[in-house]
Amino acid sequence: MPRRTKAEAEQTRFLILDAAADLFYEKGVSATSLADIAARAGLTRGAIYWHFRNKVDLFNAIHARVTLPLAEMRAGSLSQPDPLVALRDYWVGAIRDVLTTDRKRRIIQVLFRKCEYVEDLEGISRHLDAWAEQTVSVMTEALTEAQQKHLLASGIAPDVAACSAFSLITGILYWATHPCSVGRCEEVEKAVTLFFTALRRPCVMAPAGGS
Repeated sequence: MPRRTKAEAEQTRFLILDAAADLFYEKGVSATSLADIAARAGLTRGAIYWHFRNKVDLFNAIHARVTLPLAEMRAGSLSQPDPLVALRDYWVGAIRDVLTTDRKRRIIQVLFRKCEYVEDLEGISRHLDAWAEQTVSVMTEALTEAQQKHLLASGIAPDVAACSAFSLITGILYWATHPCSVGRCEEVEKAVTLFFTALRRPCVMAPAGGS
């Protein structure tokens, strides 16, 4: 049997991820087996195991499709003239991407509505918890820098602001699972902007040109 090229292997991986995301959306994560995913993708179970250790590993790869690398958030928000604007722009872009991409919206629906965090899927819960903790940590760094630049309003602790920002974002993403969210990017942008504006020291204006 000829050896597969890297491009062919990557194409197979994407095929598996697409099939799994569709089935998780249709049936739920617990009710979907690797055999189901293989059948939907037109592959063997062996092909699934070539790319993923188990269903948890596969689910985590699907989750990665709707999250931007945390390193990108750190690079984009730290050492910027205005970390508050940088964080706002990052989240506006990320949420807009979810709201305007059908497949990503369906993955968010799986996360909030189609995943039962039972014992055999405990690894998924741990993965999501770790991602949440790291996301809050990166935002805390950026907000601490904003505080050091005298941009953050007096009396607001960076770690509390980061937790609040994360709560807002996850709330918006939950809202994105409802049909009423389709085509409402402008409202999302205003909500995120309102939040980060509320964190700003009153006498310091945000620079023009942000999203």
